[in-house]
Amino acid sequence: MAYGFAAARALGMIADDMQQNEIARLLSSDNVWLRAGVLDGLVERAGPAVSSELRKILANPPSAILEEEARYGLKRLTTQK
Repeated sequence: MAYGFAAARALGMIADDMQQNEIARLLSSDNVWLRAGVLDGLVERAGPAVSSELRKILANPPSAILEEEARYGLKRLTTQK
């Protein structure tokens, strides 16, 4: 869990965009820790499309972990501006 989250977060932080194969696979993974990690990295980088992905998760949360990550990510994005 911890290694997967950290690795996915690092990939999210260095990604050019959310359409990259690795990022897209992580965002659609069944593993919530990988999804949460990549979302956290994308938020850290403040990628332009991440807010829409976070809102999509909040509209229909697949798990409590991802719901909380989406809420926290949107809050971080609004305070960074």
